[in-house]
Amino acid sequence: MVVYVLQGHELQNDVQTMIQVFLPNSRYSRREEPAAEGLSVVSRMEKGIASAMLYRNGEKTLDWSMEYTADGLDEKEQKRIVKRTLYELLRRETGIEPRWGLLTGVRPAKLISGMLAEGRSDAECMAFLTEQYLVAESKARLALRVAKAEQEILEKSRPEEISLYIGIPFCPTRCLYCSFTAYPLAQYKNRVDEYLDALFQELEFLAELLSTEGLTPCDPVENPWPEGGSPLLCQIHYGDLTVDCGGYPQAVYSRDGKILLRVGEERYQYPQETGEKLIAFLEGKKVAIE
Repeated sequence: MVVYVLQGHELQNDVQTMIQVFLPNSRYSRREEPAAEGLSVVSRMEKGIASAMLYRNGEKTLDWSMEYTADGLDEKEQKRIVKRTLYELLRRETGIEPRWGLLTGVRPAKLISGMLAEGRSDAECMAFLTEQYLVAESKARLALRVAKAEQEILEKSRPEEISLYIGIPFCPTRCLYCSFTAYPLAQYKNRVDEYLDALFQELEFLAELLSTEGLTPCDPVENPWPEGGSPLLCQIHYGDLTVDCGGYPQAVYSRDGKILLRVGEERYQYPQETGEKLIAFLEGKKVAIE
């Protein structure tokens, strides 16, 4: 178990998530004081000094601190400072340097999209990620590329178009960094049919609503997004959703075969070898996927 202690702030989720990045596959418990046995991490903010300290069996073995200006400190910057101290502490302890830096539970492209909307340059966006959030340059370039692709799509959208998020909250395993509502299939497989019944009923309600607005159910939904877990699981185990290896359905069908929502003709595929590995992983086999 890894114990963590908060002093001078209440950013519990940010502290635990950052600890999980460096010290995964453990149990985590917030306490008022470092534990007498085992590993403890203390995160402190007071009098303009942010600190992270590591304790083993009640004895402090490592610490890292930085100064900050309390005046005008917003929550976003407070989170960044707390995560920075933990990052530096645990990087020194473990030797791990996460390629996404301080980013946890957030879409990197969303941060960059906001900066691009403000008129910031590519260089400013890259510096923001690599210097402020310690993101590796290759990942920062990827986030910038994705943000620009999203921006291009949004610029082409029309008022009558609809984007739809379809949540499939089941995964073969629970990723440590994941902030979505998702559940391991092995534990919740008896709830999948029940969930899909409710999902199809809701999609049918949506189709009826679109019809009352004079819209054809298959036409205006330009950006359906099946996520929230692993949509492929429903194809492999239940066959209710038509999903290719890229995770994008060609159409969503009701149980009687009626098309509720149709996606455009373009489909996204992984290379065959990667796709085969992905399917093996979703079926519960241990494989290495790059």
